[in-house]
Amino acid sequence: MSVAATVIQTNGIEKAASEPIAKTGAGASRDSSGGVPHTTYDDVDPATYLGPHGAERDLVNAQGLRLKTFYWPADQARSVLLFVHGHGAHGLFELLQIEELGQPPLYGGWVQKFNEAGISVVTLDNQGCGRSDGARNLRYFVESFQDYVNDVLLLRRTLSEVDVPGFRDLPVFLSGISMGGCVALHAALEDQTLFRGLVLLAPMLSLQRVSRRGLNPYMRPVAALLSRIVPWAAIVATDRNKLNPVLQDQWDSDPLVAHINTRVRNANEYLRCTESIMGRLGEVTLPFIVAHSENDSMCDPDGSKALYREARATDKTIRLVNHMWHVLLKEGGNEILLEELIAWMQARL
Repeated sequence: MSVAATVIQTNGIEKAASEPIAKTGAGASRDSSGGVPHTTYDDVDPATYLGPHGAERDLVNAQGLRLKTFYWPADQARSVLLFVHGHGAHGLFELLQIEELGQPPLYGGWVQKFNEAGISVVTLDNQGCGRSDGARNLRYFVESFQDYVNDVLLLRRTLSEVDVPGFRDLPVFLSGISMGGCVALHAALEDQTLFRGLVLLAPMLSLQRVSRRGLNPYMRPVAALLSRIVPWAAIVATDRNKLNPVLQDQWDSDPLVAHINTRVRNANEYLRCTESIMGRLGEVTLPFIVAHSENDSMCDPDGSKALYREARATDKTIRLVNHMWHVLLKEGGNEILLEELIAWMQARL
């Protein structure tokens, strides 16, 4: 099938004519209105985050939104990892290493380890996040959760056409963390033949525990109504990382992550999509590995346990990483988890 998209090569980091510019770095200003985007990294050498062979491209989706995508090819690549970031984050923040607060992440971290293992990595900034356009010109907003899913499937299908070496005609593993894990699973269920396997990290498959806390039980009945009336309203509070202040400081200092509450439409879509996916776990036949901590207070580990229990896949693995919390790519012990994930992927080539 033809891919309804446009792949645009960019030199460095470009901005659309309508996008406001703000200073970057530790002193960067933040756009409290949530317009897209509130800052760029246009004064940064792309080689700092792309590494020796990486590339960035713009991908135009069916909504006409320009999505920023990043490619890190491995030498003599044997497979590809397509990664989906979590709510309010962006691809570079999740995957790369952060050495200085407020500065762009640097090539290294998980991406470098995957590359050294012969695994090319591709990710995108979800619409409304990072340096991607957003619906209604809003940051951290989506009209429908399905839009996230469609964008991931679009990126997957364009891998057969991309002009970056190390991605064409290779088996693709689909991965995601937190909300991105839910996007990944929904995308896989659209067409499981597109992927060799799933690598899910603290995926947002269930929000039952969260929905029972505080005022949430009272808000749930009116969530759908608010989503229709004031979908853009950012009134749903998100937990801060009190267990690891260093990681919270990294989040607070990054100019491209969400510094506003979750928008009503997003919150309602997250509840709706998790309720939907919990009824489809038995459809999963792809090999998968899911890692989750039973101490996770952001995304219910019960969802990952249910996936392992109910999936029809004969090749399935669950890792309960109870020495961790939720930010599995950055917390202590992440290096050991990464080694296990790489070994799992290599064993399925």
